[in-house]
Amino acid sequence: MKYADYVYIFGSTGSFENEDLEDQISKCERLGIGVLSVKFNENGGVVKELLEARRNNVDKQDKKEVLLRVFVKDIDKPISEIIFQTAFEYVNSNCDIGEGMPCVRFIDVYNRIFSDEDFKERVRGVIGPHTLEPMDVRAEFQRRYGKSQYIWIDKRTDRLHDNICFTEEGLKNGKSPILLN
Repeated sequence: MKYADYVYIFGSTGSFENEDLEDQISKCERLGIGVLSVKFNENGGVVKELLEARRNNVDKQDKKEVLLRVFVKDIDKPISEIIFQTAFEYVNSNCDIGEGMPCVRFIDVYNRIFSDEDFKERVRGVIGPHTLEPMDVRAEFQRRYGKSQYIWIDKRTDRLHDNICFTEEGLKNGKSPILLN
């Protein structure tokens, strides 16, 4: 309940016909947990909502951490991928993709994803000890994507103000919004 907007439990329809479960269903109702019954048949199954779940008041940082954990699972260079995905989400929500190469300044991406110290600590908890200073993150991103077919880096005098510009191939490789939602 700490990490999800809606929480459900489920079981076979037969298991909910037991009178001893009334107490458990009452408890679910008090906690805002929904109850689903599943009845399997030759066509698959039928799901019936016995009790509707109430929306939880999930801390945005907790939710963001869970999404980050899912995103970086099995990624060997998570910092670079976090910057790539955040830049992708940023250009998709703030640029007209049809007009020219969609670009965003590195520092804008960095500030969006690492907006506060609490979240930086959560990131370190997910990916391990890593410096999250802007120049170090920028250098890590350059090592991974500096000569990539997915982006082109438009260099500026201050490396933190370099533009990350997506190629057509890069726009195909981003995932649906995960990190900025």
